Amino acid sequence: MQLSLYSIAEQYREAFQQLSTVLDESGEFDAPAQQQIIEDSLSTLVDDFKSKAMNVAAFINNLKLELEAIKIAENRMTKRRSGLESKIQFLSDYLFTQCQKTGFTALKNDELVLAIKTNPPKVIIDNENAIPKTYKEVVKSVKILKSAIATALKSGMSVKGAHLEASQRLDIR
Repeated sequence: MQLSLYSIAEQYREAFQQLSTVLDESGEFDAPAQQQIIEDSLSTLVDDFKSKAMNVAAFINNLKLELEAIKIAENRMTKRRSGLESKIQFLSDYLFTQCQKTGFTALKNDELVLAIKTNPPKVIIDNENAIPKTYKEVVKSVKILKSAIATALKSGMSVKGAHLEASQRLDIR
């Protein structure tokens, strides 16, 4: 039966206390002799404890190495993800630009559908201070109600400090 480090330490403590009590009560041995008897009696438990402690320490070192390997792998994966995100953005921008230049607004094959789509107009705030209070909501900070401004602008109203701007995006499904 394999004992845990805790069990071995408890056995050692109990055996030490029992031996000390027996030797103190007997009074037959002087202090150096008592020390030698205790050491001889507990040597097996000490060896078991030392062995188990070294095994636990080795296991801790293995876990530390595994942790470092995981950190290195995480950093590598983060860099790889970032690189892939950059590459996707670059290639998407490139494809979008080239489709615009050639006038292709839709392409498809058996696997993909590529389309240049017009995004809904978004509100661009030219001057936040010029926006009327009707289109502002006071909270801890000023929040401009872009959806209300968009509705007003789409209905033909003029909103000082804002205008609608249309843009396009590349849609790959």
